[in-house]
Amino acid sequence: IFFRKASFSSTMSNPVRSVAMWSLNVLSGVCIIIVNKKLMGSKGYNFNFPTCLCALHFLFTSMSSKVGTKLGICSPPDKSIIFPWRDLWTFTVVANLSIISLNTSLMFNSIVLYQISKLAIVPFTCLVEMAWYSRQFSMATIFCIVLTLVGMAMVSISELRVSTNTIGVVIALSSIVFAGLQQLLCRHYQTK
Repeated sequence: IFFRKASFSSTMSNPVRSVAMWSLNVLSGVCIIIVNKKLMGSKGYNFNFPTCLCALHFLFTSMSSKVGTKLGICSPPDKSIIFPWRDLWTFTVVANLSIISLNTSLMFNSIVLYQISKLAIVPFTCLVEMAWYSRQFSMATIFCIVLTLVGMAMVSISELRVSTNTIGVVIALSSIVFAGLQQLLCRHYQTK
């Protein structure tokens, strides 16, 4: 089979491309959560190695990026950008801690509590940016965050009554911190 090298943007309009990419992102995220929960859950295969899943995640992402570049879907890496080793190691450690803590949270908690902790990453990141970087947010953004927090509070109260697991809650909180730090580092390195 021969593939014609055409960029995604040349074959699809911007709104269609955006919808396609968002749909693939949501679909892949949901599939990853379902597969991970089935693998690690006590009602599934009881696979107790979240670090192994982290390695498989990075391997699959790397292979997909290479295939996407060959097919013309992804842009090739910019070889002129030099990423200092210290920054690379810092980001790698934080990203690994983020993914491992998220996978471990999924192993110890219900999908609902896992999703609540994923939602809490955005308010955590915004609070850190406001406190450390004096970043200002629009009223619309603040309203959306408050609305999200109210919804999370309503679901959290009923969820914590049903499935309170102290270790799971601590891991969920650590996943919020590590995933938030990963987002902050992404923003920091992109603006550097």
